[in-house]
Amino acid sequence: MTTSPIASERSGRGTVAGGRPSRGIPALLAAVLLLALPAPAGPHDIPADVTVRAHATVEDGALRLLVRVPLSATRDVRFPLRGEGTLDLERLGPELREAARLWIAGYVRLFEDDRELGSGRIAATRLSLPSDRSFRAGWEEALAHVTGPGLPPETGLLPEQASLDVLLEYRIASAGSRFSIEPELAHLGMSTETHLRWHGPGGATREFHYAGNPGRVWLNPGWERAVVRFLGEGAAGLLGGVEQLLLLLCLALPFRRLRRAAPLATSFVAGVSLALAASGAGVAPEALWYPPLVATLAAGSVLYVAAANVLGPRLRYRWPAALIFGVVHGAALYLPLGDRLQFAGAHEGWAVAAFGIGAAAVAIPVLLGAARLFGWLVRRGLPERIGVILVSAVAGHEAWHWLTDRAGLLARYSFELPAADLHLAADLAGGAMAVTVLLGVGWALHELFGRLGWR
Repeated sequence: MTTSPIASERSGRGTVAGGRPSRGIPALLAAVLLLALPAPAGPHDIPADVTVRAHATVEDGALRLLVRVPLSATRDVRFPLRGEGTLDLERLGPELREAARLWIAGYVRLFEDDRELGSGRIAATRLSLPSDRSFRAGWEEALAHVTGPGLPPETGLLPEQASLDVLLEYRIASAGSRFSIEPELAHLGMSTETHLRWHGPGGATREFHYAGNPGRVWLNPGWERAVVRFLGEGAAGLLGGVEQLLLLLCLALPFRRLRRAAPLATSFVAGVSLALAASGAGVAPEALWYPPLVATLAAGSVLYVAAANVLGPRLRYRWPAALIFGVVHGAALYLPLGDRLQFAGAHEGWAVAAFGIGAAAVAIPVLLGAARLFGWLVRRGLPERIGVILVSAVAGHEAWHWLTDRAGLLARYSFELPAADLHLAADLAGGAMAVTVLLGVGWALHELFGRLGWR
């Protein structure tokens, strides 16, 4: 804010008759100046919810990107208006390109393989009515609309009703390359949601739906890209899951040697892998109550193991518990993964497998490391039983709060018996197959641990 000239006077204060200084006059003048200054734009000038629709394809030696945003999201651009506040379409011209340059083109980066394509050329811009549905259709309809004739000049369209459509073009070396986009359009609104459709060669279409800035999105990734991305997401998913870490800690506490903790790590990873594979194959229910049920069971598993540690665990049967609880936490890990699989392209199977490997790469050293660390503390004088009880009590306290909160949320859902039809038969068959596989894996682990002398 510009400093008031009055505040910069040498005396630093005003005077009244008789030469006495007055503190009230400078304050009053400063208040008047502040009221006279234009108020800065407030948060209300930013649209609350913005929906961006986009299409991308490769044709004629270029990657072409169509983007539609609400015109109200392109702030600080003065569009000519008529007296009644509607857009003056006859005088509207360079303002649309300026808005497209400032608010869209400058916030989108395109890549061919790992080479950035540089600034895109704004090939076309136009305004659209709120009733236009071309961007909800295919590429041809959206392209024909953007490059076609504009609205009639007499159209009465308020700025907050209009959409800005933009066609960007980027020169490419080969249509067979791997393309990716890094959109940063979250600045358009307080909450920005994007629907992006990729139209690949041969008619293959893939849709992306994300909120905010998603980072770099591969439009047609190879399997190796999917593997690298989801290896990291698997590791981050387990490290970011407090419940998973607490469960691993409670499972490992009673063990002081790696040889005794190895069956737990193997069983937990096997359970997580089974749950991820089953969820990826569509065995998991699609009912609304399923996510809160899984979250409740995950909290209950931590509470169970913590309570068992306090009461005195039966260590011979701990690895089967690790297998079952691994299935529960694997299902919990898959819940947010389901929305992320859109970034795997046509390689969802590779992505799920890589996610499981990434989670296992973290779970195994965490569990074995916890056992090794606790054994080291016991050798340094920590009373083993007291240490197990204290740590388990803290974990159980947290798990109890999670369990009660989630059970209360789960109770709000209504459970209805499904109709006796072919869909129910298919679901029951899938569930029976999953249980059979789980029992088979349990038997295989039992035999393996026996041969290795881990039991």
